[in-house]
Amino acid sequence: MSETPPIIPVDQRSAARDQLGRFGPGNPGRTPGSKNTVSRVALTAVQNLSSLAVMKLRERIDAGDMQAIRLCLEFTLPRGGRTIDLDTANPMAWADAMAEGEISPTEAATAAQALVRLSEVAQIEELRRRIDELETALPARQR
Repeated sequence: MSETPPIIPVDQRSAARDQLGRFGPGNPGRTPGSKNTVSRVALTAVQNLSSLAVMKLRERIDAGDMQAIRLCLEFTLPRGGRTIDLDTANPMAWADAMAEGEISPTEAATAAQALVRLSEVAQIEELRRRIDELETALPARQR
């Protein structure tokens, strides 16, 4: 368990601030990501309960409790749909696969969105390449 920080009297805390309550020069305040004492105590309490909670969950699963089994499966199995293996990025192939029932309309829509994003990334990369070429050629023309 970590040691709690010392309590600083209010008059000393306010000395590091200006009239508007801002930290003075050279005093960055609390470090990013630091937690206050209440959050730290609550986190420690939850961590101490976690092993007990896992043991109780195990007991409920062993007893055949369907809610406990469902809870365990929801948190351990990967979320999302299945992996689809089509050899092409051609949108018509995806439409054909949907028409033939190989993939669902939701899966086809998700794949179409992914293909659009990939196409946009490719276009951006092409534009960057062309801009780099123009920037390289521009100083040569100015000479």
